[in-house]
Amino acid sequence: FSGVGSTACRNCSVGEAADASASVRCIACSQGLYANATRMARCLECAAGRIADGTGKSTCTACPPGSSASGVGNVQCILCAQVL
Repeated sequence: FSGVGSTACRNCSVGEAADASASVRCIACSQGLYANATRMARCLECAAGRIADGTGKSTCTACPPGSSASGVGNVQCILCAQVL
């Protein structure tokens, strides 16, 4: 990305992605998304079983034992029902 009047392009930081081609700014990844490298064109969805529970994440966190997150782009783990 580069700002107005810039003489060089800059990379977005981890946890951010350019909001468009020829971007003038980087945007922090939304919840459920991450960017684990600089120069990301877009944020990626967390895989099933992993979450990004805040913005600007560089990785997704695995759900702890006894919980799960189905699908992709999750923001929270759900506790598994206990069988009595």
